[in-house]
Amino acid sequence: WAVWQLVREGSTALLPAGIAVVMAAFVVVGVIAEGGDAGSDDSETGEPISTSWPAGVALASISRPVVRLGTDVPVHAALAAAAAGAVILVQADGIARGVLDEPAARELAGRDPAAPASLVTRPITPAAIVFAGEDPDEVLARARSAPIDPFVLVDASGTPTGIVRAADLLAVPRAHHNRTIGRKSG
Repeated sequence: WAVWQLVREGSTALLPAGIAVVMAAFVVVGVIAEGGDAGSDDSETGEPISTSWPAGVALASISRPVVRLGTDVPVHAALAAAAAGAVILVQADGIARGVLDEPAARELAGRDPAAPASLVTRPITPAAIVFAGEDPDEVLARARSAPIDPFVLVDASGTPTGIVRAADLLAVPRAHHNRTIGRKSG
């Protein structure tokens, strides 16, 4: 279009043609930056990379176990407990208040190790809750479309049973694809 415009109208079309070229450059950069997302091919085999959740892989298989602590626990104690699993801070009435933000907790512990861990929690939003029987493809779609991190797996009674980081969730289709390709070529 830009070339046609220049040929037809001459130098008066330089500005619109320049804008068209810049926009095309942005599109190309965007496509290159997206690299491995939906619709891309495996660089070695040329086969399309699946973007859906692989059959037989449970969400719980990529989750960290949960450690439940009271909201008044000191941040240094919450960090020590984080070695055993993801820390969920629970109010006295049993309601989960949030998930410990470990990088923020380390920073706070450096300044004030006795500060309550509840100061550095990420709230558990309804979109972050994943029920045991929920379709993994739907959870994967949520992870792709919204900035939710982490996801909280809950059992039928609503009790948190595991934590899944969004990055781990998004990596499963590609990792499964890579293992499948490895078996075909090996």
